[in-house]
Amino acid sequence: MKRKQPPQNGAQKRHKQAEVELSESDVDLDDDVSVASEEEEDPLDHETPDEARLRLARQYLDTIKPQQSEVEEKESLDHDVIAHRLQQDVLESTGRMFRKVAASLSAFHSAKANVRSLRGHKLSPTCVALTEDESTAYSGGKDCCVIKWDIETGQKVVFAGARKQPEKGGHFEQVLCVSVSSDGRYVASGGRDKLVRIWDARTHTLVDSFRGHKDGVTGLAFQPGGHQLYSTSMDRAVKIWNVDERAYVDSLFGHQSDITAIDVLTKERIVTSSRDRSVRIWKVTEDTQLLFKGHQQSIDCVKAVHQEHFVTGSQDGSIGLWHVTKKRPLCTVDSAHAAGSSANWISSVGVLKHTDLVATGSCDGSLRLWQADLQNKSITAIASVPVVGWINGIEFARSGRFAVLAVGQEHRFGRWVRVGEARNGLCLVNLDLERAMQ
Repeated sequence: MKRKQPPQNGAQKRHKQAEVELSESDVDLDDDVSVASEEEEDPLDHETPDEARLRLARQYLDTIKPQQSEVEEKESLDHDVIAHRLQQDVLESTGRMFRKVAASLSAFHSAKANVRSLRGHKLSPTCVALTEDESTAYSGGKDCCVIKWDIETGQKVVFAGARKQPEKGGHFEQVLCVSVSSDGRYVASGGRDKLVRIWDARTHTLVDSFRGHKDGVTGLAFQPGGHQLYSTSMDRAVKIWNVDERAYVDSLFGHQSDITAIDVLTKERIVTSSRDRSVRIWKVTEDTQLLFKGHQQSIDCVKAVHQEHFVTGSQDGSIGLWHVTKKRPLCTVDSAHAAGSSANWISSVGVLKHTDLVATGSCDGSLRLWQADLQNKSITAIASVPVVGWINGIEFARSGRFAVLAVGQEHRFGRWVRVGEARNGLCLVNLDLERAMQ
């Protein structure tokens, strides 16, 4: 017989309900602990092999991405540098490159420490030429000598030649002009003996002598990149020679008086100056010429800036800036080397090719440096370097590192004014324009 349970009072019911709720909360707590433990498990434990390979590949790419970016950036920079250099070479080879470097000389100090002298000529040097690698200079003088100079050491080699001694195998009258080929293989010299002499620059021996001019040879210029040679003379003619073939090619006529200087604008265009107060541009292949006038007296020197502009210097003491399409100068500077109330004539002009830097020489004791502003059609003086004597020739190193001058006691064409305190030889003027030329 079953025993009946006693009836539960309210307190007992409430106690039993609390136990049931506590038990349910314990179950929930256990579930939370179980879930937390599951979350703490490493997710990589359940990766498939394909997922692992994909994850490692992504990690590798993330690692090398910065390195690859640096490599690509460097390659891009190298490509830009090469492209810029090639573009510069193309522009320079076609004569369209132009750099503004003259402003870099605004703080140029004209102390004598910037000038180095090389002695060797017994009489006044009349001309100077510089190789493209800037290592060697050649000069000619009134002592009938052609001298080869090492720019760094100052060592010299004197080519054969002696006054009134043709048997020596060189010039026997004053040397008035000299030029060197682009590859440095040949040196050409000319003088009052009416001959163009061709020398081997390596062996210092005479290769050939070109005859044909009827008076003194005053100017020489090799065609850029080749061995075609142009010569000018007091006989008013321009002659063309093929040095490789040792042959005469052609003669050009037009000037009405002595031709004083020559320079090359392009491979097929040359520019000449004359005592007839004119400048002429010769289109060699077309056998035509252009006439330019603007100075009041003889034009003694001319230099090309690039294929479209050139600079001249005259006995009237002025310098001029010209364009090939204008018959008159774009601008002139009168009394460029003034001494008191008198204007010294301009004996030489030099140009750092494809830049705005121009230099002029006279007998006033200074080399003048100028800025040629082609856009504004002006020439502005920027510096002066003390150089005693007649500056008969100016050549710039292509890098802008220095300029070399032929300096003597007398003008290259005569003895009208003699500067007794001058020393015959070459002067090297340090310019340090390499950075501006880059």
